[in-house]
Amino acid sequence: MDQGSFFSLLRSLAASTIQDPNRYRAKFSTIGESNLLPSYLQLLPYKSDLLQMSEDKFRSLGKDQFESIVDRLDSLLRAYQDMEGDSKHWRDLGAGDPGQEVYPVPLIYLP
Repeated sequence: MDQGSFFSLLRSLAASTIQDPNRYRAKFSTIGESNLLPSYLQLLPYKSDLLQMSEDKFRSLGKDQFESIVDRLDSLLRAYQDMEGDSKHWRDLGAGDPGQEVYPVPLIYLP
């Protein structure tokens, strides 16, 4: 898959998660500007390089840069899956609701 197709796929995937994908399709130039991220993620002090990247910037990446991004996403996905399955490290901070438990995510796994 080339970079243009990959970026378009990401944009389409983000747009397909809302009720009316056509409503937002032309109103943002980066995935991060799409308002599809939960508000608490938008308020975090760190930003994902990929979500802040425009389509033009994404298309201009060299092969090595593109493969590095894909490898990083692959690595993060595996790490998040491992964390999700690691039930002994999930912590209840007092809510008493298993859906509200938190996991101590190492800083290297943040976007």
